[in-house]
Amino acid sequence: MKKILIPLICLLALLATGLWLLVRRRPVEIPPAETQAAFRTEPSGPGLLIRYDDGQTPLRALHWLPPTRGGMQPVQVLTQSDRQRFLLFQNGTMIVNLLVPRPSGVREGFFNFAELRDAIVVPGDVAVLLYRSADASTAELPLVIALDLSTQAPRWVHRAPGERLALGGDSPEASVFLYGSGSQVLRLPIALRKGEQIGSTPFRSGLKALEMPEEIKGLDDLLPTGAQSFLATHTGGLSSYSESKGWKHWQPQGVPSLPFPDFRAVLGSSGRTYWWQPFPGVVTQVKADGTPIATYDSDALAPPEPWDKDGKLLSLKGVDPSGNLWFTLAIPAEPSPVATPAEPPAQPKGTSEPPDDPGKAPVPEATPTPEEQWTVYAAAGRERLYRWNPEGRALSGTTLTDFWTALPLPQGVNRSKDFPAFAPESGRLLVESGSTAWLVPLEALPLKPVGPTGKVQAR
Repeated sequence: MKKILIPLICLLALLATGLWLLVRRRPVEIPPAETQAAFRTEPSGPGLLIRYDDGQTPLRALHWLPPTRGGMQPVQVLTQSDRQRFLLFQNGTMIVNLLVPRPSGVREGFFNFAELRDAIVVPGDVAVLLYRSADASTAELPLVIALDLSTQAPRWVHRAPGERLALGGDSPEASVFLYGSGSQVLRLPIALRKGEQIGSTPFRSGLKALEMPEEIKGLDDLLPTGAQSFLATHTGGLSSYSESKGWKHWQPQGVPSLPFPDFRAVLGSSGRTYWWQPFPGVVTQVKADGTPIATYDSDALAPPEPWDKDGKLLSLKGVDPSGNLWFTLAIPAEPSPVATPAEPPAQPKGTSEPPDDPGKAPVPEATPTPEEQWTVYAAAGRERLYRWNPEGRALSGTTLTDFWTALPLPQGVNRSKDFPAFAPESGRLLVESGSTAWLVPLEALPLKPVGPTGKVQAR
């Protein structure tokens, strides 16, 4: 009997141990090599084609973020197995491939479906990622994760209101600013402070958002000028902040000639040259503390006829590495399609309208309002892109038709009805169609000098 019981007990013990290990072990991670092999990069025309062609790993989402400085292209890969992965390409080479772990205290339902809204990478050091809920109606706070590139482990985690990230200063003293239109500005040092450790909750202790002065009603854009200083533009104008000098404020010069309800003020920079656009048709060069240097209005920026009115519609998209400013055209509010006719003046009782006098001069028609003039002007199309060199005061441009004619699309990339969204500071334009992206250098765009000898014609 013992000869039978002893082997049976050993067998049961082995089975129990195996089941325990099976339950306790962590899910198998996708090796980085597999994800890297799923992407193919190849030259295509003047640009670089990046394609995800792994048919065996079903995706929940693949999100191409706007390209950033230094030829960087960040990508979010979210698989059906609820794995968040962050990848970074530099000039076509994958240099970062991280499986992002769910931090302690973060709900699975949030993290497994979270959308990567912004990413900042300090090469060789850290990747700072901003996640927001895929459900716009949720009240859950956005999540910021700083991942060490050397260990691929979280350096710190924090949750706070915000829509964008901006990098200020140089490593190791660098910091990221978290901000948004309806939130305060929060400075997050990239390096851990003395004695700081990751806790069981996704919050860094001791961090406090800046108290916004009453001059700032709603934040539109923020541009760091150092690790503890920045420029901020808003509905009231321009403000600057530094830890040592506090706040300064400036109001814009002039007012827009047309209403632009959807426009948000913009900041841009190249090196230590800073630009501020409070409304379309005007840009102001400012110092790092916000002091205005020179303002260029629509008369200085406008192309000649027939597109001279474009000067009042120029909307700054950013500044490229060479210092050129890039513009598309903003959309003013259109007038009401139904106009209420003015009532004729009342005639005194007992009188009648005199007969028309053939020799009487006709009453001149009412002068169209600026909004009505825009309606007529916009009927000819507004699909134009401009580049302005502030040193030579040279303006170049292209139409949407010339744009797509000069850039024959690779297979699998679709043509959009407007100019693709791009960040000029990256020096590249991103044309993406789902799992495929085409990166084109700005130098390849078909820009023509705009002037008496080189007008841009719409088609």
